[in-house]
Amino acid sequence: MIANMYKKEIKMFLRSPFQVAFMLVAPVVLILMMGYAMSNIVGETAEVETEDAGKTKVLYVVEETAMDADRADFNTFMAFTKSSMQMEWQEVSSFEDSKEIVDSCDAIALIRVSEDGFYYYRSPYNEPTESKLLRAAYHNMLGEFESLSKSSVTSYEVEAKTVDSYTYFTFAELGFIMLYISLIVGQSVFMEKDTKAFRRIFISKANVGAMLISKTALGVTIGMVQILEAYLLSTVALGVSWGDKPWLIVLVYLTLAFFSSLLGAMLGLFAKTRAAFSDKVLVISILIGMLGGGLTPLTFLDSIKVVSYLCKISPLYWMVNGVIALAGNQTTKDHYVGMALCLAFVVLMFIVFRSKKKQESKKGVFIYE
Repeated sequence: MIANMYKKEIKMFLRSPFQVAFMLVAPVVLILMMGYAMSNIVGETAEVETEDAGKTKVLYVVEETAMDADRADFNTFMAFTKSSMQMEWQEVSSFEDSKEIVDSCDAIALIRVSEDGFYYYRSPYNEPTESKLLRAAYHNMLGEFESLSKSSVTSYEVEAKTVDSYTYFTFAELGFIMLYISLIVGQSVFMEKDTKAFRRIFISKANVGAMLISKTALGVTIGMVQILEAYLLSTVALGVSWGDKPWLIVLVYLTLAFFSSLLGAMLGLFAKTRAAFSDKVLVISILIGMLGGGLTPLTFLDSIKVVSYLCKISPLYWMVNGVIALAGNQTTKDHYVGMALCLAFVVLMFIVFRSKKKQESKKGVFIYE
């Protein structure tokens, strides 16, 4: 029964050329467009374009609360790097605002000297050789000073394989566009309700649960096609590596497709009007996508304190972080957190569905009739 309903859903989907074209073309366009547009911020292009301007520039902030001993140690370190490493030092007034300069590769590092000691910041994307040498000197020299005083040496960096813009946006945009599977599945459910098809389901051997399963399966199938499309595009045309465990990356995105499909089905089931349904799906998809790094690199989002906390509620945030680490053969649990969040939302939606069904059955009229 469910298999027959699933076949019907596939046929109905293929009869809509616009939906088919959108779900096939959108991942390709987004990956190529965002990968190219953001290559001056995330990618190899940034290192080439800033070869003269930011390759040896180092920003620093010395706060008024910094101890005199720390100031002297830092001046010694700065003088050493100027003479032996030809580093160009520039003092800035704001540590937080200057992070963007480092993230855009217009400087290789940012160091703060405060009452707590020394703090080193560098972008996690495409760290040049000069930055690695500076970082090594930073830990060696200021680490020695630390052993002679009560200061601390801290660095803020991401211990992961450097990624370029096409690697990042392959995984970020794939997840972002898969959120729109909810729109296709939800519209299909709403159309069934709008055409009174649920009444025919009630008097047949089928049930609403079977219908929802078939439509969710349609969404997962669309997700599988998009994953295959992104894999072929990224590995063949863009040279993006999916690491030693591509099957795990596929599993992560299938979980996202399952979540997105069920979200759309639930919203379509209980929506009063088509406009209300579309508004809810678009708002939820855009919020999850934006907080998950679908439009802005996660390193920028994490640099904004309030936004960095909000990002944690988006499954896509954890998934993108996790799959990028997997693509670089790094050990992380972020993708498991993202999958767990998706499944938690699925359980929550199931509870809401059962609760609504019980409430409406007592009245004798179902909200989705």
